[in-house]
Amino acid sequence: MARKKTQGKLAKYVNTPEAIAIFCHHYGVPDDVHLEYKFWENALPGELGDLILPLIAIIEGGVRFPMDPLLAHFLDYFNLSPTQISPNIFRIVMGMMELNRRLGLDLTVHDIIATYTLRTSQSEAYSLRPRDVLNTLVNSLPDTNKNMTDDYFGQGGVAPPEPTVPDRRRDTRLGLVETEERKKPQSHLTNFATLQIAYNSEVCTDNYGNPRSAFLLLCYIPSAKTFLACRQVKDKKAAQEAVENQAAPYHDIRHLSGINIKNLLPPRALVGASGSTPPSGPCGRKRKNSSQRETSRPEPQIDPEVSRIEVPQSGAGDQPHTTEPVMELDPSAPSQVPGPSNASTPVWAPTYEVFGDPVRPDATIIVTGEARSNVASALSEVAHLPTDMAVRVAVLKKDEAELKREEAEESLRVALEANTKAEERIRALEAEMAEKEKAASAQGRVKAKAIMTNQFPSYEVSEPLPHPPEEGDATPPSV
Repeated sequence: MARKKTQGKLAKYVNTPEAIAIFCHHYGVPDDVHLEYKFWENALPGELGDLILPLIAIIEGGVRFPMDPLLAHFLDYFNLSPTQISPNIFRIVMGMMELNRRLGLDLTVHDIIATYTLRTSQSEAYSLRPRDVLNTLVNSLPDTNKNMTDDYFGQGGVAPPEPTVPDRRRDTRLGLVETEERKKPQSHLTNFATLQIAYNSEVCTDNYGNPRSAFLLLCYIPSAKTFLACRQVKDKKAAQEAVENQAAPYHDIRHLSGINIKNLLPPRALVGASGSTPPSGPCGRKRKNSSQRETSRPEPQIDPEVSRIEVPQSGAGDQPHTTEPVMELDPSAPSQVPGPSNASTPVWAPTYEVFGDPVRPDATIIVTGEARSNVASALSEVAHLPTDMAVRVAVLKKDEAELKREEAEESLRVALEANTKAEERIRALEAEMAEKEKAASAQGRVKAKAIMTNQFPSYEVSEPLPHPPEEGDATPPSV
């Protein structure tokens, strides 16, 4: 039976009280805001005024505390909760808030309605779909949010944001407008000139040529690799070099999830590090009858700008500190790549020490006496030294012989118990048959006496009829 899942993909950042404290400090959560991790199965408000917020809304949605009035107005306008909308809605609304700040605009919920349509289904959350793919506000939106909506934060300790926000273009008759009517654009509340400025803006252009990129506007490292289609800029290089289009340093929270074991592994030998290494072939390996095919086939060219996403580098203080492992070069070691045999090869030569003293060849880490091995020694088997392994093999052989002896004794005991039960059953059957024979003999004598009485009415049988001698009776004297 599969183990029941209790945490999502993003729980590693907030799965302990210490991790939550670091997370709140990183994102500037006020001290009066109490955040508690909840899996999607338990994402229910505890008290009146509590707010359930998806964790992805903070990491990639740009949501901060207190909640921005534009997001609060959007949720209130459509009568939605944060758990009912997809992560892309957080990216669009909070990205539009950043556009207002950078471009000095006044985009509102009505401008969102004029650009997108609010859609939903029985099995999907609410999402925004562009009315025209060439005119969008925020781009580089992931085309899937799989495994990103399982983790939630329960917010308590502060009053929920005001549902109404100051908006000079807000319709005073909104309370009378039905939900479906609110999804339709209202031209008298939409500023088309401001929307056109936002459509033509090239701020935060990413390496895909997408202007107004969500992960650059909201300063996060994208977890997705593919994005929804949009209108791209004509000159990506010029758009990225413009000072007014530069993005702010991003939030790097990868170091909050703990130690990355990849940083502790020795680096691999790089092919082509030596000047004598030929550039053809990834490892210099040849196959039979394939030399002509390999030489005639052109090597594919990889564009580094297309194969990976480059995001702005933040300050040195935002990056986690890692220590590179020490490398030693062994000139006498044979080279593993094509080229002269005297080429230097990186060798990883770790040393084993205990409290500063080197480990002796005859050292052991398990009990080497007559005592049997315990759980601790079994768990440490992966770290056994040669002497340990010799002792371990002897202990295992002794344990195996003892186990076989115990199994043989158990088999004999079970067979003996079965024979005893069979013997008792046979004795019970014999006693039952003897009782039945006595009862049948007594019944036969009664019937014989009744027959003789009927045939000889004047004769009364005073003596009992003779019956076969039984075991233990005295032998009658012979006449």
